[in-house]
Amino acid sequence: MAFDKGHALVIGVGTHRHHPGIDVRISVTDAEAVAAVLRDANACGYPAGQVQVVHDAGATKAGILAALDDLAAAAKPDDTAFLFFCGHGALGTDGNYYLVGHDARVQNGRVVAGTGVSEAELLQKLRGIAAQRMLLLFNACHSGNLSPSLDIAPETLDASNPDADAAAALLGTGQGRILIAACREQQVSYIGKGTLSIFTQALVDGLRGKGSVRNTNGFISAFSLYEHLYEAVGDTVKDQCHAVQEPELTVLRGVGPFAVALYKGATALGDFAGDEPLPAGMAAREVSPEKSARYFRQHIDTGGGAYVGESVHTGGGDFIGRDKVVTGDGSTVNTGSGVAFVGDGNTVITGKVRGEVRVTNAVTKPEGGRAEFQALLEEIRQQLAALPASSDRMEAAAELARVEELARRDALPAGRVTRGLENVHEILEGITAATALGALVAKAIQMAGSLFRRVAGETDRR
Repeated sequence: MAFDKGHALVIGVGTHRHHPGIDVRISVTDAEAVAAVLRDANACGYPAGQVQVVHDAGATKAGILAALDDLAAAAKPDDTAFLFFCGHGALGTDGNYYLVGHDARVQNGRVVAGTGVSEAELLQKLRGIAAQRMLLLFNACHSGNLSPSLDIAPETLDASNPDADAAAALLGTGQGRILIAACREQQVSYIGKGTLSIFTQALVDGLRGKGSVRNTNGFISAFSLYEHLYEAVGDTVKDQCHAVQEPELTVLRGVGPFAVALYKGATALGDFAGDEPLPAGMAAREVSPEKSARYFRQHIDTGGGAYVGESVHTGGGDFIGRDKVVTGDGSTVNTGSGVAFVGDGNTVITGKVRGEVRVTNAVTKPEGGRAEFQALLEEIRQQLAALPASSDRMEAAAELARVEELARRDALPAGRVTRGLENVHEILEGITAATALGALVAKAIQMAGSLFRRVAGETDRR
């Protein structure tokens, strides 16, 4: 019996054309091992033709995006989509998160803007996948290397898994999304002593029905697989590396587990029971549908420049639609398919949906300095704490704390501060007593838009 509803894309970026010093060749071995167990009739039972593997020279930015298009074309609404990425993930020079493909370029520990698969591009592609059940697995490294034993200088690439904001945005790409990252933020994904990285070995074992993975009427459920990964990875890293690595699960609130594969090639199947509770005592968290949708909208931008196509907010405070630009002062410029000049005329944006976005001079004079901005954040935090207790107030406080942490950094990610403040403002709209506070947050957004805009000369290609 085959798991006919299963469609998988397995990506392993082991080599890098322009930066061989960050090669992690085990990523390809990992990818091939995952693809093999998915295709195994005695294990997961995916039809061989429904498992695509992309690696090495094929794992360029264009190759990864094309493979995502293939997955979107193949997976129907009642199917299960399985996406595995093993390689580097890192912030770009524009402050956005990137998957580092074979042809990406790196500068000062960051991906040169536009040379990797940006979070916006990844979100768009995932949005196009109709499958209402999708398991996303990221084995992307932290701190510049997958293992201290690798000869990769930490400063070569400031690498990471998707952060909490990006994870929430990924869940907003459709129904039934579950994301599992190899480790929590600030942790390292270790390679270990085997032929596969520790996370991937645990994944392959789990998909073969080993360890603590349960048989759910002939299927492996997403939650059960995660529980196995959490325990197996944690124990192995502790024994081999004397360290801590905790795979993290992020799921939309209200989304239960789903079948991701056959259990040991089962031939007698019952109805899948999707009533398992969220794993307790582990690195598992739920994100509300409203929050995931908000983060999805706000991550579809260039992090402070401009994005043309869908209707989005940019980090600089301008709003770009399919054929018009609304600047920060509320004025509107129709672009059609030509060129629009925004603000003082120094920002040039093509009107084509799939054209080139070029910010030739987007630097503005700050209306206030860092000290004034920090003082405004402190005032917002104090007034927020004085509001009646509620879940909205708690969520707004958590968002504000993230903004304050970002604003303390020397090198600020473009657009992250404004996106965080926009989140706070949107949450406050649901609190009746927060009208005056909303005005303060709006002032902070305006100030952030001038303090933290993209530097001159950066270019993105869409």
